[in-house]
Amino acid sequence: MHAQKLIHSRQITAFYLIVAATVILINSWICDDAFITMRSVEQVFAGNGPRWNPHERVQAFTHPLWFIVLLFARLFSKDPIIVPITVGALCSLSALFVLFKSVKFSPEKCLMTLALALSSRTWIDFSTSGLENPLSFLLLSLFITFTLKSLTLQTGKAIPYLCFSLLLLCRYDNIFLTLPLFVGLYSKSSGSWKQILWGFLPLFIWIAFSTFYYGSPLPNTTFAKLSAGISRRTLIEQGVHYLLNLIRWDPIAPLVILGGTVSGLLSRNLCFKAISLGIILHIIYTLLIGGDFMAGRFISYPYWASLSLLTFTLPRPMCLFAVCAAVLFVILSPNHPLRQVTTKPLIDRFGIADEKSVYWSHTSLRHCLSSLKAGRKCPNHMWRRKGEHFRNSSKAIRVKGTVGMFGYYAGTQKIVIDICGLGDPLLSRIPAKPIKHRIGHFVREIPEGYKLSVTSGKNMIKDPSIRDLYATTRIVTQERLFSWQRLKKIVKLNAQDVVRLFRNL
Repeated sequence: MHAQKLIHSRQITAFYLIVAATVILINSWICDDAFITMRSVEQVFAGNGPRWNPHERVQAFTHPLWFIVLLFARLFSKDPIIVPITVGALCSLSALFVLFKSVKFSPEKCLMTLALALSSRTWIDFSTSGLENPLSFLLLSLFITFTLKSLTLQTGKAIPYLCFSLLLLCRYDNIFLTLPLFVGLYSKSSGSWKQILWGFLPLFIWIAFSTFYYGSPLPNTTFAKLSAGISRRTLIEQGVHYLLNLIRWDPIAPLVILGGTVSGLLSRNLCFKAISLGIILHIIYTLLIGGDFMAGRFISYPYWASLSLLTFTLPRPMCLFAVCAAVLFVILSPNHPLRQVTTKPLIDRFGIADEKSVYWSHTSLRHCLSSLKAGRKCPNHMWRRKGEHFRNSSKAIRVKGTVGMFGYYAGTQKIVIDICGLGDPLLSRIPAKPIKHRIGHFVREIPEGYKLSVTSGKNMIKDPSIRDLYATTRIVTQERLFSWQRLKKIVKLNAQDVVRLFRNL
């Protein structure tokens, strides 16, 4: 009888996963930022190494582990839309499966998890998108599951530490969401230092590689966004607008986050309390940095953590109530995920975008499949056309903002200088222009003589302080890897970076 019930539960779970896969693929899409990572992937296959521009070693992506996964997937296809969509969808479905398995395929709990996941734009929009969110969902599910198992059964003690280190490798600021659970694991576990070090080995290897190869343990995007000189008050005000935007854009997400956090805090399980504390820390961090320009992106992580808490802690009768609430929301709300796109405006007055709707008609899986069937290019976006025009021109360098799609289709041999500094080691380390910026897009003034310096290979920048900074970054990112002078400049640059980041706290 028990075996038959288990088989029945697994059959129902399989059906749930098929439903989830259908909704995810119907909503699948790629954002412009994903093309930044895909260009770095192409640079590897072009023989230049993991970088943005061919002439310098710069980490323009924020997610090393996601980059490595896409690098592996690139062996099977070079399509910049199909590859990240496929990998993202598989990660999101795997995250659901791990959560289903952790509650022993309980039909009621699995149905609630499915209903709340598929009714939230915060989760559905970033279950693909080409960004690292799906991989973070999967790793977070594994981290929670293996931590509970390790503390209960006292087995597999190194695996939770491995999951934690991979979460940081996926995105460093995942630490705010996961640190309390890591502290709880460390304080309650009897694991040895050897097991902990084995778990952290991938993170240590990447940090060592990044420091040696790029000249910094941190991605270049860290300096582009945290060294822009934007006041903390301005960022906090923008962060408030970001959280308020979530209430309008995806009203079910705040309710799930609140419910999950409260259920974790009220639980007697210290792990669940730690997860709730991590959710609170992550939201505070999001508030302090001004959120993001993509609605829901930074909230998708605590949303998944909150949904996991509800899956573990909510009684089965309450699960059915949550399912009914989710169904009612889908019926009544004009902004549920099954609509694919939302109504205008796509970007609010604070610069926060419904990013999927912005790119839906160009980079959605549905659009690309129909375009390929009709023999049309996909994406047929003006930034692709401009990038291809630049690639076929005699010009070697171009200064531009919103560089993802443009840079990818410009090819691997052209130099694209991003005015926001995401892929530029010099611009990322100088303050942004004294103008009103869109969050995440802190525009820099191009120093006089910089373009000429890049094309000529000589330092011809006029400003003395910027000229000295360029001299350092040029040696670190362009000179021979094993140059003794370069190693000394790495130490100097990192010391300056620490001062620069603390100055902007």
